[in-house]
Amino acid sequence: MIEQYYAAGVTDGLPVVPPTAEKISSMVAAMGYPEEHVLGTIQPSGARVRVREVAINAVMAGCLPAYGPVVIAAVKAFLREEFTPWGIAVSTKGCAPLIIVNGPVRHAIGMNSQGNVFGAGYRANATIGRALRLVIRNICKARPPDVDRACFGHGGKFTYCIAEDEENSLWTPLHVERGLQKEESAVTLLGGEGPRLVSIVTARAEAILYAIAATMATVGTFGGRAGLPYLVAIGREHREVLNAAGWTKDMMREYLVENALISPESLQKAGYPADAPFAVITDPQQLLIIAAGGSAGPFSCVVPGWSWMSRPQTVPVADTVRK
Repeated sequence: MIEQYYAAGVTDGLPVVPPTAEKISSMVAAMGYPEEHVLGTIQPSGARVRVREVAINAVMAGCLPAYGPVVIAAVKAFLREEFTPWGIAVSTKGCAPLIIVNGPVRHAIGMNSQGNVFGAGYRANATIGRALRLVIRNICKARPPDVDRACFGHGGKFTYCIAEDEENSLWTPLHVERGLQKEESAVTLLGGEGPRLVSIVTARAEAILYAIAATMATVGTFGGRAGLPYLVAIGREHREVLNAAGWTKDMMREYLVENALISPESLQKAGYPADAPFAVITDPQQLLIIAAGGSAGPFSCVVPGWSWMSRPQTVPVADTVRK
């Protein structure tokens, strides 16, 4: 049966779980909507995204029914016009929707927010992100090489799903910054490139932030496109230094806006006319900062976004989640 799904072209290159009627029914029930309910359409294809097809792809991805409400929230966020879903699905830049999960659901379904957070090893992270990828591939029909035109792509185009490490942080969680209550659960979506590691051994908070700003402000990442959204995920060791120095997310955002600058000399060498530094971040609200990652080294991470045309989206997770 698995080989039949390969032959049908509905896999991402890895084996899928055969979606039996019983598994589909359980997933639909967990998602909290009638199976014929249309979550939205995606342009320019006009594809209608029904709950039943989302459930089928979630089952194929390996999701448990308890993950269903998170998958639904991610699909809702993806379909919002402000996210520019079709652009991200077909872009030559190879971006993928990064799912960031906040709130109690993280623990209810066993999500990873700490060591190896962008890597393998946790079923919820791996299969929720994969479910959204299969929805994009099989319902929205964005398949390489004809519709998905990514030049390179990255591992996030298999699965791209993390959680924020709220308990080991003094900062306001991402979903609260974006208007929800701490006791709520939520999904935030960013159309992201692959993660860029920030490695700096220092006990100075500003040195960490400067290294992050310098990682963001490169000619190759800028690529002639202003106003990209960014995610900054700050690892445990860097977080402890920043917390000890009293840095809040708003303070860090202000620092990064002021210091993520590309010099005119760098721009000129790349062929861009410039006589002043170029500010990478043009809208502070396009800069998402989270606590995530392990405690085994002095590292943080930057994920550049796709385009100024795509704004990060946050959607609450329904209360139907069960352990």
